[in-house]
Amino acid sequence: MASIEQEEQQYLADVQAVKTWWRDSRWRYTTRPFTAEQIVAKRGNLKIEYPSNVQSKKLWKLLEEHFANKTASFTYGCLEPTMLTQMVKYLDTVYVSGWQSSSTASSTDEPSPDLADYPMVSCR
Repeated sequence: MASIEQEEQQYLADVQAVKTWWRDSRWRYTTRPFTAEQIVAKRGNLKIEYPSNVQSKKLWKLLEEHFANKTASFTYGCLEPTMLTQMVKYLDTVYVSGWQSSSTASSTDEPSPDLADYPMVSCR
C-alpha cells in the first residue's frame, strides 16, 4: 500500500509530466483555462496508453517534418485494408474517409455526412 508521501511524489511527478507535455510544439497555440495540477488531481490511478496515441504522435512528427522542409504529404482516401496495403508503398499518409466508409460499407446502404456518427461496424 502506498504511503501519503509516495502518493504526493507520484502526484508531483505526474504534474511535471503534464507540464512537459504541454511545452511540446504541438500545443504551441493552445490556451487552457485549467492547470496541470487540476488535471492530475482529477485523474484516476489506472494508466491507459491507447494504441491510437502512438499513431497520432507518428503523424504529428511526420507533419512537423514536412512543415520544416516545406514539403507536402500526398494522400488519398482508402476504404478497406487491401487497398491500404497497396497504397502504403507509395504514400506516407492515407486518409480513411468517414463519409466514404458510411456510404459504401454501410449496413443500411444509406450514405451519411462525415460527422463520425456512423457505427464502427461500418468501417471495414
